[in-house]
Amino acid sequence: MPLPRVKGLKGYRDKGFEEISAPLRVEEIERQLATERLGKTLHYFPEIDSTNNYARNLAEQGAMEGEVVIAESQTRGKGRLGRSWVSPAGRNLYLSVILRPKLSPLHAPQITLMSAVALAETIQSFIPFPPEIKWPNDILV
Repeated sequence: MPLPRVKGLKGYRDKGFEEISAPLRVEEIERQLATERLGKTLHYFPEIDSTNNYARNLAEQGAMEGEVVIAESQTRGKGRLGRSWVSPAGRNLYLSVILRPKLSPLHAPQITLMSAVALAETIQSFIPFPPEIKWPNDILV
């Protein structure tokens, strides 16, 4: 399914939508989550250094595939190519998922791209305007 693009939040405001921010309610997410694997275990933090660092530590300690680390802000978020990622509270949702795919590490980057498309398509089924994918894995709503 093609995902049309709307540039910037101004584009959404022009369509009658306003920026909305509400605290996460993890209990609500867990109650409504119908999953057998991904998100069965959620690790929630109002603030964390990096969801990626925390997920990596969990994975090294034997965490199960599908565990998700969610934060409302990160103090040392990671971007591409080792860049820092600005992660203020109340603006975005930051998360990392522990996966243990049975495939060559050479193919692992494809998971990121496929996940972005799958998530954008899922979000699109719940909202009246199309999400935008900012390569490689940021979903803008």
